[in-house]
Amino acid sequence: MEYANKAWFGVCQNKKKFIAICKSFLKDYTHYATCRRLYIDGTEEQEQVQRVKLVVTIIALWKHIVAQADTVVLAKRRDQDSNEDSDEDFEQWSLLGNRGKARGEVIQKTEATTDDILLILSTLWERAVDIPCDPRCRLAFYILVLIGSIGFRPGTYKNMLYR
Repeated sequence: MEYANKAWFGVCQNKKKFIAICKSFLKDYTHYATCRRLYIDGTEEQEQVQRVKLVVTIIALWKHIVAQADTVVLAKRRDQDSNEDSDEDFEQWSLLGNRGKARGEVIQKTEATTDDILLILSTLWERAVDIPCDPRCRLAFYILVLIGSIGFRPGTYKNMLYR
């Protein structure tokens, strides 16, 4: 347990050794996470199937692990530092920012250009087969992108009344 705590402290301090351990864990989890699937045809046969098939699964797992580490392990360290009037930076012992963003993540808003909008719409049109959704949903998304590109905000047309 102590080594696990030390690993999270190392990740907060951007130590390559502990970051490599986390990456290795995710890689092994992706490769070795399997479950048994029973055949329903009446036989007792089973097969091992890969549990992780999508990147979204790994991202969700990582977000859950980071949130648990932040609220359990690192919260204790922050409390200790605040009680000891330590010289160390209080924010150092956090993996999450104020709004749940990863520490160090900087978001800079930039305006989408006409070329960006055309690229999005043309890609969605050309790769429609790869995006499994109802045609109405796809059309609604196109409309939202076009309306959004001329400056309307989503709240604006949610509150519009039909006459």
